[in-house]
Amino acid sequence: MLHAVTASVRDISQQKEIVAAGGGLTKNRAFFAAIGEALERLSLRQHHYLGLTAGRYTGKDCELDPNLLLQGIDELTFPLVRWHEEMEILWHHGTELACGKLCLIPAFSLFPNAAAHTPDGKLLYANTSTGTATSREKNAAILSGIYEVIERDAFVVHWENRWAGIKKPLDSKSIALLRQIESRGFDVSVVALSTDTGVPVALAAIADKTGYQAAISFGAAARATWEEASFRALEEALLTSFWISTRLYVDGTSYKEAQDRMTLLPEPSDHAYLYGFPQATEKCRFLFEAPKEDDVRFANPPDKSVSNAELEWALERLGSVRAICIYADITHPSAAALGLYVIRVVIPGFLPLTRGNVRSILNPRLVTIADALGRAHGKDFGFNPDPHPFP
Repeated sequence: MLHAVTASVRDISQQKEIVAAGGGLTKNRAFFAAIGEALERLSLRQHHYLGLTAGRYTGKDCELDPNLLLQGIDELTFPLVRWHEEMEILWHHGTELACGKLCLIPAFSLFPNAAAHTPDGKLLYANTSTGTATSREKNAAILSGIYEVIERDAFVVHWENRWAGIKKPLDSKSIALLRQIESRGFDVSVVALSTDTGVPVALAAIADKTGYQAAISFGAAARATWEEASFRALEEALLTSFWISTRLYVDGTSYKEAQDRMTLLPEPSDHAYLYGFPQATEKCRFLFEAPKEDDVRFANPPDKSVSNAELEWALERLGSVRAICIYADITHPSAAALGLYVIRVVIPGFLPLTRGNVRSILNPRLVTIADALGRAHGKDFGFNPDPHPFP
């Protein structure tokens, strides 16, 4: 049922190979997912190809204010170097999607590699959500990047505020996949995540009943329709279960050791790995305990028969909450030679995934979304102290 593919790439300037995995319900989907993931990771580490420029923030209209990339950081737990106005940083060219205006983006919001942040190699931290995607068409990659940002933002809002998702009926395609997964010894749950954008966001969880797989794993997806989002979330949860189970078998790490990683600056994958242990599953059950009378409404979907209608619809949804969407083309020459685009999307102010103790509990979106949806928020009763399970 699930096809898993591993791909590795290496730039001639790099000593180590970059290894990535991809999965899907068809061989072609899994193959392209693995290749795409590998090329994304390669592109995120190849800043030397991109002609970055160095300079201080001057406040010019063409420069994206770095302060917009630092909203909501809890200063008490912030362990990395923070940008300040006297600091010389590296910049990359980008485009503001709604108006087509060219701009300069602080490279520390685009690249994880410290060498791409400042001329002297300081590691800076951007507290804003980004999405990266690979496609044969630039607009398709941009759209996928936008959806990735929206799904992460919606999940963090629910996790920090301890909101449950809302159960929605599934279509026949998603039900068929759900039944197949259940037949392999899993409990499966799918809920909708509320968001002020009106974009359908689905969260799926696969819990093991056999004692031989990851205890629980998650997948999420934002799409133009609930049917597309729920199916993709199920597919992602299945892939996550596979690789967490494999990692548990190979690593031999204890639950205590997995917990200790959360006190540092773990990768998002370490968060998902923690919930491969049965001791952690109680921390996430609230996500699926919504009262039956709760509901969530989605915006009317776009007409996909019209060229670029879905991208324009997504930008309209972001504009409805006054969000600015910027993209940067970070395509590595190897990807470009294959006719592919690698795009990095930045939406300042949207919530990024928490990493260990670096949290966004001061980000005003945690409150403004709650107010817009008429729901309680953690500012009044305390935000979620537990590490999230998102892959």
